[in-house]
Amino acid sequence: MIGFGLGYWFLGRRFHVGASPERFIQVLDSNGKVLESKWEPYRAPDHFDEDGLSHLKPYVQRLLDSHNWFTTISIFTPDGQHGFALWKQGGVVTANLIVEARKEPAREKRIREFFAGRSIQPSEDYMAGNGGVSDSTRVMSWPITGNADTVTSLAQRIAQELCDIPNHSGLDIQFEEQADERGKYAGLDRITIESGPVVSRRPGH
Repeated sequence: MIGFGLGYWFLGRRFHVGASPERFIQVLDSNGKVLESKWEPYRAPDHFDEDGLSHLKPYVQRLLDSHNWFTTISIFTPDGQHGFALWKQGGVVTANLIVEARKEPAREKRIREFFAGRSIQPSEDYMAGNGGVSDSTRVMSWPITGNADTVTSLAQRIAQELCDIPNHSGLDIQFEEQADERGKYAGLDRITIESGPVVSRRPGH
């Protein structure tokens, strides 16, 4: 599992007839201390069979309008192999990409050149482990600004040029918000939310 800055990473799904899908969430501080553990309902992403990128703007508008502690849009092909996420935390919107560093050096170079050409420097840029292999994955977050039209246009170009998503491809788009109702995370400079497998629990289990 990879958690960087703040995010949701789904490890699998399992559903049973008559039960509601849920996922187990842990909130950790920068030292890895578990601050909170909980079950929460899981809502499947919105699926578009084709022209998925043309449906992106309303989600971006919701992201920009959100006043919750953390808001995210996951934008992926239905097979989960191509995509990225937009996050908003503390009023800052970032485009978040993961690269298999040893297998995709050309893609990493392409990502860096794309943002450098727009004078954007990464706010997060480090190596992380994946699948038991240390320092195999490059994690990058790039701050982006603008209104819904500007952010949507940039997100579409990121999807097409950096994630190899064809313009007319189908997409799964998932919008999520995480509230900090009691202000328990105020003052913490770095929080990670790790999400375990989606399972189905019957009431009382």
